[in-house]
Amino acid sequence: MQKGNFFQRALRFAESKGFYMILGLCLVAIGVSAYVLFFTTPEQEVMRGQLVTDEPQAGVSGQVPDVTVPDEKEPTGTRQEGKKQDQLPPTSEQTPSDPLKEPEPAEPTTGLQPEKPSNAVQVGAHTTVKEPVFTLPVQPGEIQRNYSGNDLVQDPTMGDWRTHNGTDFACDEGDTVMAVLDGSVAEIFEDAMRGQCVRIDHGAGLQSLYCGVIAQDGLKAGQDVTAGQTIGRVCNGNLAESAQACHLHLEMTEDGQTIDPMSVLK
Repeated sequence: MQKGNFFQRALRFAESKGFYMILGLCLVAIGVSAYVLFFTTPEQEVMRGQLVTDEPQAGVSGQVPDVTVPDEKEPTGTRQEGKKQDQLPPTSEQTPSDPLKEPEPAEPTTGLQPEKPSNAVQVGAHTTVKEPVFTLPVQPGEIQRNYSGNDLVQDPTMGDWRTHNGTDFACDEGDTVMAVLDGSVAEIFEDAMRGQCVRIDHGAGLQSLYCGVIAQDGLKAGQDVTAGQTIGRVCNGNLAESAQACHLHLEMTEDGQTIDPMSVLK
């Protein structure tokens, strides 16, 4: 009877005071939330999380695994050696080569030296080129008949009008004939109308032809001669110009074309 009365009284108390009890519980919950919100710092929350998560967990067997903590201290000698190695400058083998700089190609060593011009002179370690020296073929070098080029002139021997492709120098029979420029004897030949002739190649396409001469003894094709060197003597055997007084007929060609000898010799 008393037991029933206790439950009945509790039920009546809950019915009459239940609203206030629920209200009180809500106030308590609000107070706890406010305390946590305003009086708990984020660091404490993190520390709490670390304290909870950092605890070692048991393995499958229920035993806590051993955790080895490395010693933070390093031997003094090892650390100093490492610093010294870091401070050392890289050697030449470790230095990377400049990718933008291309290696210079080596010059081919063929053993061949550039050909020197015929008028080059070696003076010590230097090579100098002499200026060409021209001289008249005979002395004193008085002109008897000029070069006519493409103009027709009256020929005193043939009696007609034709071009005169050389320059005639007045001289006496037996006078010395000289090379007008350095060169090499190209040929010595006999012509039926112009007599014995000597042709000299001076290089660069330039040649000189001496007509009505007797070649110097020992002169032969391929022999080098210098300006002013004797190559023969006047013999006045040029039949094509026999009506003229004794003279030396000189022709000059450049690349096979006749030119005025005096344009070179003056």
